[in-house]
Amino acid sequence: MLPLLKTFLNRSFFALFCTQYLGAFNDNFFRTAMATFITYKVTSMAESDKAVVVSLAVALFMLPFFLFSALAGELADKFRKDILIKATKGLEVFIVLLAGVGFLTANVPLLLGVLFLMGTQSSVFGPVKYSILPDILTEKQLIAGNGIIEAGTYGAILQGTIFGGIIITVNEYLLPGIILGVAILGLVASLFIPYQKPAKPDLKVDKNFIRSTWKNMAFAKQNHNIFMCILGISWFWLLGTSLIAQMPSLAHNILNGTPGLFTFLLTLFSCGIGLGSLLCQFLVKGEITAKYVPISALVMTVFLADLACATSGYIPSATAVDYKAFLMTFAGKRITIDLLGFAVCGGLYVVPLNAMLQFLAGEDTRSRVIATNNIINSLFM
Repeated sequence: MLPLLKTFLNRSFFALFCTQYLGAFNDNFFRTAMATFITYKVTSMAESDKAVVVSLAVALFMLPFFLFSALAGELADKFRKDILIKATKGLEVFIVLLAGVGFLTANVPLLLGVLFLMGTQSSVFGPVKYSILPDILTEKQLIAGNGIIEAGTYGAILQGTIFGGIIITVNEYLLPGIILGVAILGLVASLFIPYQKPAKPDLKVDKNFIRSTWKNMAFAKQNHNIFMCILGISWFWLLGTSLIAQMPSLAHNILNGTPGLFTFLLTLFSCGIGLGSLLCQFLVKGEITAKYVPISALVMTVFLADLACATSGYIPSATAVDYKAFLMTFAGKRITIDLLGFAVCGGLYVVPLNAMLQFLAGEDTRSRVIATNNIINSLFM
């Protein structure tokens, strides 16, 4: 516990953690609030059109990760990382001001444009937030730092998703103020990240994002260990994203659960990832090693297979059940253990790989390697 606390209280790391946490919260708060707002509050669209727009929103948010991650990695290697973080958080404030206008005027095209801009801002922030970790932490603190970041990110995703849906039912006019307030807090937190010297100031930035993306992916493939880390992390995102995407259908269609049961399952998954991420430090004691990764992958597979068996033979009750009634059944306990076990092992699996990727990538290429990781992660997702 002491290494985790010592890492968390590192002033530079704490500033980065708060910046990342608030950004992840705002992204998911906005995405959920926008989907709920369009579904329930916009009256000028047909229901079929709303479904198409909500589905399109996911693609619009992910598209910038393909388009701009390579460019973002080059920028993060060429310029000061602290300046880039502050610039992206300043951009976020401007973007959420546009989002506020979109909500107040019920302008769906503007909200979709804002979502693309938020994806762009996140794609630029992505490489720098991980590549700066070895600069502000010691080698022994990298596992703890990655575990805390991973746990905090999933906590922020969960809270943003839940509150984004709730706020629409309470008062949608509160939305602009909340997202603006969170963005300003994130900007303030970023101001406490100290000066970082550029990793490779003479790097020539390639403005052709297609050529840059291909070049970075080819570079990552040259180092076998780095490429295996990227593929391993991407495999985790493939499984995790698939599971989260199916969770509403699992809760509603298969388990015949209330919205509260869906929230319970989502909370269980997020907390499990966070718990597994933090447990890494106790298992490896700061050592950057992949020795527990194969075991974690194997156990994840076992839990996932049992989850499939438990849900395929599940006989739902005639009336919708909440999470309390669900936990009273044997099948409910089994599904809960499977989902939690998968998530905990997922945290144990992905955190060492993230730390290894940061450690193996050289200082002057680290951001570009992480950008390549983000591109391939997005492809798998």
